[in-house]
Amino acid sequence: MISTRYAVTMRLVLAAVMAAAVGIALVANVGHAEPPPAMEQRPVEKVITALKAEKGRRSDLAAVRFSAEVLGAKTVAAPVGSSLTTLGPWGDNTALLSAEAALGTCAPMSADQQKKASALRKEFGDELPPLLRAWTLAGEGNKDEAVKLFTGAIEALRIQGECPSEHPMYSHRRTSRLSTMLSCVRTIDPSRDTRELGKALDKANTCALNNHAVG
Repeated sequence: MISTRYAVTMRLVLAAVMAAAVGIALVANVGHAEPPPAMEQRPVEKVITALKAEKGRRSDLAAVRFSAEVLGAKTVAAPVGSSLTTLGPWGDNTALLSAEAALGTCAPMSADQQKKASALRKEFGDELPPLLRAWTLAGEGNKDEAVKLFTGAIEALRIQGECPSEHPMYSHRRTSRLSTMLSCVRTIDPSRDTRELGKALDKANTCALNNHAVG
């Protein structure tokens, strides 16, 4: 049987490959039709130090630290020439996006990862971004709260009414996040009826397939 540590490691490797392959989609933000600017990698320690010195950035700091301390990230991607506290184009946090991509199906973390994730959750509380908090809570045995966070995030991304007019990379980002969150709900609570939640992903996929806009 494949060990939990091996499974987590392979998930992180896959996430890194996916992030490299669809980097534009991962950093795209709705409302911006232009592609992201040229990016560079910054040492994560320098980014953490800079964020600690800036007020009002605890949620961003929590995400960067989770990426580094739990998932082992060594760098943070940001636009070339931007400040150390700039974590991506258009206000995005690329460390958070990469960490969310690493969730996969929310398989259990290794014991060491869970210990570090729980420490961050206790330190930052609700300032730890919802999906990372949900994954951590699931590992602590608080599955009801974890599922609540994931379902809330799914509903927030659900397309209401007509398909939005947007660049295809924004559609990709939505479907990827919905797919991850739905998989997490099914992993954490296998007995849960997810048909209604699945409709959110179905609608997003339909809109993405019919999105013929060009960048």
